[in-house]
Amino acid sequence: VFGSHADQLSIPAVIPDFRAYLDTPEKGISLTAEQLEQLLTEGMAGKGYEAELECRMSDGEWQHFRFIFSILSTDEAYRRPLSMIGYLTNVEEAYREKENLLQMSLFDKLTGLYSREGAEAEITKYMQMNSPQNDILMIIDVDHFKAFNDSYGHDCGDAVLVSVGRHLKQIFRRGDILCRWGGDEFFLYLVNAAGNTQQIADRLLQLQKAMAEYQYEGKAIPVTLSIGGTIVAEHSLEEAFKQADRALYMVKNSGRNDTRILSE
Repeated sequence: VFGSHADQLSIPAVIPDFRAYLDTPEKGISLTAEQLEQLLTEGMAGKGYEAELECRMSDGEWQHFRFIFSILSTDEAYRRPLSMIGYLTNVEEAYREKENLLQMSLFDKLTGLYSREGAEAEITKYMQMNSPQNDILMIIDVDHFKAFNDSYGHDCGDAVLVSVGRHLKQIFRRGDILCRWGGDEFFLYLVNAAGNTQQIADRLLQLQKAMAEYQYEGKAIPVTLSIGGTIVAEHSLEEAFKQADRALYMVKNSGRNDTRILSE
């Protein structure tokens, strides 16, 4: 490692046995021996001349770098690599900006709950590692929200959505996936909750009671909620959502401001 910025890295200037260095706990680069072999293979094939990795800085902080490299080899060496030469570009600022944009896309700006995209990503990741057999999926709809907005204004409507989101975070567990699905519709994915449907119903009633006492700028403005849900069981996420939506419309067709959870 050389150049005017080499002293900013914790990587030694010269590493006699780089493969062995990659197996040490004190290494200053995220590259593994297996990844190095892959880079050499791709480089020898004339492709893959770019990789992203992390390096430890001299102050101990890890930052993201882009590694641009070339492989030097000869036919006499039976196409074995003689050396790899390249340069590191610090992309930490761009990486953090990308992460910030990703986080913004995963969370709803108004309520702080997951956005639709964020919830779908979290549930998909969860389902890949766990059985959804005992999970519950819920849809919450603010009754007559358009008329509500027309009567009290959009600022008041936004405040209602913020209040629903705040109560959801207070009432449900940290491990549950709480989402503003869009507009006035909220989506809950309750992990391993099928054995506690009465407790879930009690929590939803607590939410409904809190919103029934809602006040905006000191004025009482009761808000009612229609809630439909289903036990996920063997359903796919799409099928479970359709079931919960069906339960929601049963509530709406029977007068709204109620809860129904389907068991199959």
